[in-house]
Amino acid sequence: NRMTRLQAVHAQLHALLHARVKAHSLALQGRAAAPTPIEPALITRLVLEMQSIIAVEQSLGPRHVRRLNQRRWRQCLSLWRCQQVRWMLVERLIERLHKDDGAHELSALGRYLGAQPRSQARLNLDADEAGLSLAQRIALEEQVTRFGRLLNSQQRLDQARGL
Repeated sequence: NRMTRLQAVHAQLHALLHARVKAHSLALQGRAAAPTPIEPALITRLVLEMQSIIAVEQSLGPRHVRRLNQRRWRQCLSLWRCQQVRWMLVERLIERLHKDDGAHELSALGRYLGAQPRSQARLNLDADEAGLSLAQRIALEEQVTRFGRLLNSQQRLDQARGL
């Protein structure tokens, strides 16, 4: 069943995203080792599979389109596309920190990523914390804040969908 598969792909993306966020949060707070580099191809494959299933459902007529709309699947796919781009960017920025400085510790960033419920406020890294350059600080603050807002949007959409 396509709808069951669509839900399974969504759940797989959700689990992968939240496991990565938690792993980075712990590593940045110095409570765990840095996670292995992410495999963007897996995420891309899952998002494309979601897109393909939705396209097939849409082509099957008004009843199928109505079912997609009731479960907000097109909205969900659109959000995953946005999240995918931001997710990969944040992953690369954080991986660069680990690569440049070994066991780089940024507890403020780790707490921000791991916060439940997620903060609506902007990430603000101290200039003195961990010796980041101005460019690194600006990039991390901006991209992680945007990523956090997308995570909040995903959470609200999942709640609206009854998940």
